[in-house]
Amino acid sequence: MAHERAVHEAKQILAFHEHVLLGLRGLYNASKSVERNEFAKFYYSTIKSRPEGIIGLGYISNVPAKELDQFIKDTQADESPWFRIQFKPSQKEKAYWVTTYHEPENVNILGLVALAFLPLKVAIERSVKNNFACVSQPVHLSPELSNLQFLVTPVWKKSGVDEDGADQEKVMGWVYSLIDLGQMFEDVGRHQDRIVAAKVELVETTKEVKSLLPGPNQSTFDYLGQNWLVTLDFAPQEKELGTLLTLHIGVGIILSLLLSLLLASILSSRQRAQRIADEKTLFLDKSQSVAHVGSWSYDIASRELSWSDESYRIHELPIGTALNPEEAIGRYVGESQKRIGQAIEECVSKGSPFEGEFQLKTQSGRMIWVWKAGAPLTNEPNCPTICGIIQDITEKKELEESLQEERKIAMHASKLSSLGEMAGGIAHEINNPLTVIVMAATKIRHLVEAKNTTE
Repeated sequence: MAHERAVHEAKQILAFHEHVLLGLRGLYNASKSVERNEFAKFYYSTIKSRPEGIIGLGYISNVPAKELDQFIKDTQADESPWFRIQFKPSQKEKAYWVTTYHEPENVNILGLVALAFLPLKVAIERSVKNNFACVSQPVHLSPELSNLQFLVTPVWKKSGVDEDGADQEKVMGWVYSLIDLGQMFEDVGRHQDRIVAAKVELVETTKEVKSLLPGPNQSTFDYLGQNWLVTLDFAPQEKELGTLLTLHIGVGIILSLLLSLLLASILSSRQRAQRIADEKTLFLDKSQSVAHVGSWSYDIASRELSWSDESYRIHELPIGTALNPEEAIGRYVGESQKRIGQAIEECVSKGSPFEGEFQLKTQSGRMIWVWKAGAPLTNEPNCPTICGIIQDITEKKELEESLQEERKIAMHASKLSSLGEMAGGIAHEINNPLTVIVMAATKIRHLVEAKNTTE
């Protein structure tokens, strides 16, 4: 029957929507929420392909308040219209900023999306509290929005390992699609030139489904583990079977092309993301080498210490040498070893950041000075990782010591100069009366000599 074919086609479109979500999740997971502007552009290009029934696509991410301005700047990189809502899954959690695309020429969409976010918020709160996500599950909406459904898919990240060594994961965010099921069936009808209206209802039980199936233009389908009842109103004219088959085949080809384009776009985006990551890694390595600044991280649970290439070069160790936290601290000498050990211990136990100048002995036995700083990776309590930077400041310390020595010499010379000036002043004071005495003595001598000559 015609309505059964329409339901079948609609289910194919819904399957395509799921592929869209999987693609978005892969892009989100690959980018680690860093390339938000690229993620936003991907949404924009996807929504422009006009998959039937999609009102909006979005992602949910925990953006700290201090990063909000940059977040908005990134998502507006292509000047596309975005709609944002802020909510907290719980009082203890950071704010989640929800971003979804909407069509600017349809003023009703904005109000619908805003009203629909309450049940989505409830679902997200439950997900965060119990550390599970509604994978490909619809979010039930209020009766006035019965045709709108959120399809929510989580993005996971590794949070540690359990006692058996298996990876533990927690939800880092979600991607979602907001679909108007009724509009989707009407869009399908426009392809067939037959459906003039569609109503989609969510029914809870099989018994309820059977009681709602007397009409000839009603049908049910199972999607996302839920029973759905669709009622279609058809135009009076009938299309020939050949035309309908042609249209079905055409729609199938279009969907295949869209899926191919989507997969190609995902692959291209991942390749580009990998290329950007490689370029950034190379740039970071070069920058660290020029500035003699290395980076380091320490996983508290596994006691795994990691260094960048420049950190190895600062310690004059071959790059890739296995690292031991105790041996690393043991390279510091004297008072520096005690200070760095205490600083790292407080950073691990209390989350206290640190920085300071320390002296260490390199692998070749050379004594150098370094500036080292560290802090927890995030502001969350019991953060499992601390990280920081280390910089070789030996030349700076030697320059400071040289300047200090020069200051001492200059100060000594200044003191000698002052003594000379003081001695000169004293000599002047002594010379004044001596000059008078010498002149008087000379005059007396002349008088005596003159008297003797007369006699």
